Amino acid sequence: MALARPLIAALFGPASPTRTSPARIGTDADAVFAMLAPSVAADLGASNVEAMLTRIRSRYAPPSALVEERLHREGPLRWYDGLYEAPPIDRAAKGPVPYLLVQAAFDADGQIRRLLVREHYLPEQLAHPARNYRPVNRFLFVSKGEWTVLHGGPTRATNYHHGSRTQRWAYDLVVRRGGRVHPPGRKRNRDHYCYGLPVLASAPGVVVRAVDGVPENVPGRKGRGGGNGVVIDHGFGEFSSSWHGIPGSVRVKVGDRVEPGQPLFRVGNSGASTLPHIHFHVWAGRLSQPFGLPAPFSDVYVDRRYFAERMPLRGDRVMRADVDLRRLGPPSSKAPDPTPVVWLDLGTDTAERG
Repeated sequence: MALARPLIAALFGPASPTRTSPARIGTDADAVFAMLAPSVAADLGASNVEAMLTRIRSRYAPPSALVEERLHREGPLRWYDGLYEAPPIDRAAKGPVPYLLVQAAFDADGQIRRLLVREHYLPEQLAHPARNYRPVNRFLFVSKGEWTVLHGGPTRATNYHHGSRTQRWAYDLVVRRGGRVHPPGRKRNRDHYCYGLPVLASAPGVVVRAVDGVPENVPGRKGRGGGNGVVIDHGFGEFSSSWHGIPGSVRVKVGDRVEPGQPLFRVGNSGASTLPHIHFHVWAGRLSQPFGLPAPFSDVYVDRRYFAERMPLRGDRVMRADVDLRRLGPPSSKAPDPTPVVWLDLGTDTAERG
């Protein structure tokens, strides 16, 4: 984690009375500014970095403890996630005390391409259904190519799983061509357009459950449970579950470390499923008493428009942002900005309650 140490030191400053002085803030802001990639620095400006540090230090004490941190790779970027105990200096509101989350993306030269500092509440600090929860993990889309959301979103109107404590924010995903999930008159499992496609790890983590060998269902006849699939502990109290794979296709085992985009299994029709599709949801808590968490996808195309973060709804077409849209026709918005944003989100003095 040495890559992020100079950034953390410059953001929070020393545990001394001088940390909030204009001179100290100016010196540390210069240090942060020097860590930014040139294009990001030019877009942001030194004065905004100084204002960011002023706001952090005027509202929060120096970190008293590191709760959890991680460094992982997504394509050409190395992402740092660090969760710190840094209590607000003047806190009038009652309720749980927020933590501070620092996320930074470093390029091959060690320069910062993205930076986020925000308040964060742990899953156990929130009550079900945790509507206001924002994941620490950047959950990337779970397969290749363009998919359609069969069920998904925050309301019962677009999400069949809405009434479930565990799966309230779940997605069911299929591939459609010409509005159909399979060719006319061909309804076997292998006739479905999504059948056999890869299911990918959405974020880094460790496999805590892997099920394989469950027979597939005849289309239209529903089995039981998740069927074949994988549960991943992504750290920071966040888990994901992916289900309904082809028997014999699971490529990971309990204890394996997985990275974003790593194949887990192939799409099938096992478990509580009537047709081949991907079921994906994020949750927290113990395996015996989990509760679902909102999980928007990061760096994603929804209906050919790029979003840094987006929760797609029923009927939306979804793709990973690394898809070459030129093969699929012109997008309705430009590709991701190659020098995305530096931002600060310190919320309010009112704790989230779900």
